[in-house]
Amino acid sequence: MSDTSTTGPTPSVPGTEQSTSAPGTEPSRPIPEIRADIERERTELRGSFERLRGELDEAVDAGRQRAVDTGKKVKKAAPVVAGALVTLLVARSLFKRRRR
Repeated sequence: MSDTSTTGPTPSVPGTEQSTSAPGTEPSRPIPEIRADIERERTELRGSFERLRGELDEAVDAGRQRAVDTGKKVKKAAPVVAGALVTLLVARSLFKRRRR
């Protein structure tokens, strides 16, 4: 749950002025200009989202590759660790036999 209220005023975006004219009166800018600005902003947002998706895909791929590389290292190291453990257990049992 969010701590911010959804009923508060919408913050203004830098570079855009909101119309302060009363309902039923002409806006301060021509309607085609307003529509062109909206389309331009939509295009910019679309480009920003595409860049973000690309960066996210790269980050996920890099993380996946690191996980695969780590798995390969573990598979290579596991037999070495198992061999060392067996060697230590055998050496321990031999030392116990000598003491008896």
